[in-house]
Amino acid sequence: MQDAGGIPLYANRATLEYTGLSLQDVISPGFRERIFHAEDIERLRDERAVSLARGVPFELEQRARRNDGEYRWFLIRYNPFRNEQGNLTRWYAGHGH
Repeated sequence: MQDAGGIPLYANRATLEYTGLSLQDVISPGFRERIFHAEDIERLRDERAVSLARGVPFELEQRARRNDGEYRWFLIRYNPFRNEQGNLTRWYAGHGH
């Protein structure tokens, strides 16, 4: 789960086990650099920012680092959550591979 601007707030147990990171690691600055391949971070930074600003569901493909250091491709799906007033308050991101 991420806040409206895409800052991580929470990660489920499967994500923590896969990456070998703690929840504190995930919600700390530099989280994406610790998990995702450097080439994908650069490639997707602008695309992700534009998509978050639009406020509609979107998908990105990127490599995530497993706890043993190996990278695998994942499709990350971002879904916005809105409150009763229609304001975007959270993003839910899930993955498949």
